[in-house]
Amino acid sequence: MSFKKETPLANAVFWAARKGNLALLQLLLNSGRVDADCRDSYGTTALMVASYSGHYDCVKELIMQGADINYQREVCWGNETQ
Repeated sequence: MSFKKETPLANAVFWAARKGNLALLQLLLNSGRVDADCRDSYGTTALMVASYSGHYDCVKELIMQGADINYQREVCWGNETQ
């Protein structure tokens, strides 16, 4: 499976999803310059990050912006090195 290269905007989306910053997440997604389904090198999506972090307002926003709820990671949550 091939993943898109991580970009600064995609990294910002992941940061907003992880921190629960809904305003920033909306700003980035509404810019049209980043995809709601952007993925990192492990196959993680912003939707997964927001859900795992318990930021359900961000989860709802990502789904409303078209994030695919069926994506799965290639690597399990506990297996990557930190």
